[in-house]
Amino acid sequence: MDKQTFRKTVSAYILRAVPKSMIYNLDNFGLRMKKGKYWIDLALDNFYNGYHRQNPPMREKYIARY
Repeated sequence: MDKQTFRKTVSAYILRAVPKSMIYNLDNFGLRMKKGKYWIDLALDNFYNGYHRQNPPMREKYIARY
């Protein structure tokens, strides 16, 4: 999975898990999430590398778990 697809997949999981949140793409392979008045920046590099260390059948569970 390329980085752009990975970012979209993670964004979709976040939006399902945290309804009414907003997601913004950051230039440095990250996401910015806003829920109410709170913001959080998520760097995706380590998460992406961890995803690729998983066996292919476990990758979706890895994303869902984190």
